[in-house]
Amino acid sequence: MEDYIAVPDSCVPRPSRDITIANIVLEEVEPYFAGVKNMDTVIDIIQNRVQLYLDENDS
Repeated sequence: MEDYIAVPDSCVPRPSRDITIANIVLEEVEPYFAGVKNMDTVIDIIQNRVQLYLDENDS
């Protein structure tokens, strides 16, 4: 019984879905698929933008 009572204390909330990161990815892959930017450039841009977003929204 004690094991069942302890379960809520060990639970970890799931992170909320963040549409902002998905929007960054969708926005930045367009030039790749259009042939304007290469994959490495797009990956660098996405990583930089997402990291900046995460740094600015760190709680």
